[in-house]
Amino acid sequence: MTSLDEIMERVNEKEPLHAHVIPIKDVLYHLEQGPDEQYSIPIIEYFLLTDHRKRQMVERGITISDCLNGHVGQKNEAFVQALFHAWNIKLGARHFGSQPTFNELYESARAKLTQDEREAMSYDPVDWIKLQFQRAGA
Repeated sequence: MTSLDEIMERVNEKEPLHAHVIPIKDVLYHLEQGPDEQYSIPIIEYFLLTDHRKRQMVERGITISDCLNGHVGQKNEAFVQALFHAWNIKLGARHFGSQPTFNELYESARAKLTQDEREAMSYDPVDWIKLQFQRAGA
């Protein structure tokens, strides 16, 4: 496991990413250890934030700290969610952003059903699960 000190040394030296490969699981481990912005912001800048996204953040007048603390304003919420989504993909785990509730997932999936399928099922999630098994041929 790459220590936090080793990761921060790479970050502070501004060493190119390709010069020393640090496993992304090690980065994720240290990000999950706590919300200490002293470490998390430089790690995010180094490992997760692309130059394109940096420019977009400057144009919008927001910082990584603003994003992490939810101080981005309503007009930037969609941008920040897209940013978090990209970071989560790179990490291979959902670390940033709020977790969707079961009801949100259920309603999102339900919205993709045809009108006939929606009318045929009640709001009971068990019915929805049964429908998914029927579709899969199980």
